[in-house]
Amino acid sequence: MLSPVLSIAIVNYRKGPLLLACLDSIYKTVGDLTVEVVVVDNASCDGIADVLPTRYPQSRLILNSANLGFAKATNQAIATAQGSYILLLNPDTVVMQGALQTLVGYLEGNPDAGAVGPQLVGPGGAIQLSCRSFPSYSTAFFGHYALLTRWFPRNPFSRRYLLSDWDHGTVREVDWVSGACLMTRRDVLERAGLLDEHFFLFNEDVDLCKRMRDAGWKVVYVPEARVIHHIGASQEKVPSALVIARHRGMVHYYRKHLRRGLLWDRLVALLIWVRCGCHLVFNALRRS
Repeated sequence: MLSPVLSIAIVNYRKGPLLLACLDSIYKTVGDLTVEVVVVDNASCDGIADVLPTRYPQSRLILNSANLGFAKATNQAIATAQGSYILLLNPDTVVMQGALQTLVGYLEGNPDAGAVGPQLVGPGGAIQLSCRSFPSYSTAFFGHYALLTRWFPRNPFSRRYLLSDWDHGTVREVDWVSGACLMTRRDVLERAGLLDEHFFLFNEDVDLCKRMRDAGWKVVYVPEARVIHHIGASQEKVPSALVIARHRGMVHYYRKHLRRGLLWDRLVALLIWVRCGCHLVFNALRRS
């Protein structure tokens, strides 16, 4: 049996129907590309453990007894993967025709690229801002879900971070691409390291791309590859636990990559948690 060229790592948590649609799209569009799919289920209890072996016996399923988080579960999948290329793929995605081949082809033709990401679009075709600049100290207040970005979407800080002044229609070197669909090479992961398991959910893709860039590789957005992404519910519907996880990841990222001294780091952490509290209050008011 031929070794796969591409290993696809998918972490599932209560996304059973979307996961099946994702797998349908992979096997319908894979063509002559040899792939293996490794699904890690984080104790979803959504019946996927019974369905997957029958519907997709060619895929590999790892069942966790608890929700270990995205980074740790992804690392489980990577540890068993055999491909020269590794794709991190969310279960709420649908791979469009030719997308996998385009991303593999770009990495094969550009050895200085450590990671590539496709153009992510919503179910209606709207382009999602899935590649961005690295976070700075202003990003805590001008990020994608920040209240100031919602209220003043054209402010220069948000535009610079989100790259929203660009049409996302051309190949471009960027700081980081979304882990919803991120392809890299095995040798790059061996040198840059796997996902940081201190990130339970969110920011692990930013950290991975930062380490790749620091090691000398490029991160590239390749819009010729297109993937539909059923992005999560609007921020006001996000469970409080996920809001807290997002901000805990922010604190870890800032401490890891933007340290400036104990007092300053503590102030930044405090401001991030204040931001978290504002989001929780805002979400509670929206729900009520």
